[in-house]
Amino acid sequence: MHEAAHDALSDVRATIALARLIKTAQPRLFDFCLGLHKKDRVADELGLPTTVRTARPFWHVSGMFPATRGCLALMWPLAMHPKNKNELIAWDLAFDPRELASLNAADMRLRLFSKNDDLPEGVQRLPVKSIHLNKSPMVMANLKVLSPAMAQRWGIDVEAQLQHAEWARDLPDMSGIWPEVFERPALAPLDADEDLYGGFVSNSDRRSLNDLRAMTSAQLTSAHPAFEDARLPELLFRYRARNFPDGLTDDEAARWEAHRAERLFDGAGGARTVGQLFDEIDQLSESADERGEAILGALYDYAESIAPHRD
Repeated sequence: MHEAAHDALSDVRATIALARLIKTAQPRLFDFCLGLHKKDRVADELGLPTTVRTARPFWHVSGMFPATRGCLALMWPLAMHPKNKNELIAWDLAFDPRELASLNAADMRLRLFSKNDDLPEGVQRLPVKSIHLNKSPMVMANLKVLSPAMAQRWGIDVEAQLQHAEWARDLPDMSGIWPEVFERPALAPLDADEDLYGGFVSNSDRRSLNDLRAMTSAQLTSAHPAFEDARLPELLFRYRARNFPDGLTDDEAARWEAHRAERLFDGAGGARTVGQLFDEIDQLSESADERGEAILGALYDYAESIAPHRD
């Protein structure tokens, strides 16, 4: 813990020393970079708000780019994020942007939000990066700040990338696609047993729960507390079903068996099914020793014993 704090302090001191060095050696650069901590200044540098006609390429320095290219990229502004007014969606002009014209929202979501390993063979992630105006991004509209010698050092073909910028300018209007690309699918409501972070129960509900835990099966059958928390009626039913199954009515017993079948046979809510468990046990058995075989056999018997009957 002390070592971590010491390392962090050393990093801060090194950063301060570097800033002082830049301020002394390159005061104009220091003032320029310092000014970018204001999002309005960043927007002005990027010419925002922008249209297809007024858009222009810009340099962007970021640790997200590899050191082999100087952590530097020539970027093209595609659009502002549909849900975050401080986020610019930009294209890395080291890559040909014309493929965007042939992609629909689903294609773009796949290639923006999937890991490379999860993409189909031959498909790559799109070279798109978000630039947050309110997080002091290092951006420069003056393309001449990179000398030909430095461009050669970092393997940046400026002429080719400016051609990519022209192709980006000629793309059809894509303003309507971005809301769909960044639309998050509605999350399915959590199962009552899994909604641990759905909120704390009120003091009134807590008193009711304490009273219920002290009741017998017969008392629970006739108990109908007026819960404030919408999760609790279902949790009370499952508490009775697990601990006092003999106290369930015929309809309640059928409801409980249906719930168990949905989970154990159909995998409702992402649950591991009995079939999946049996497959995993079979796979583990291939390399298990005698003791392991006994444990796996016991697991198999237990799962089989609790599985509901299905016609």
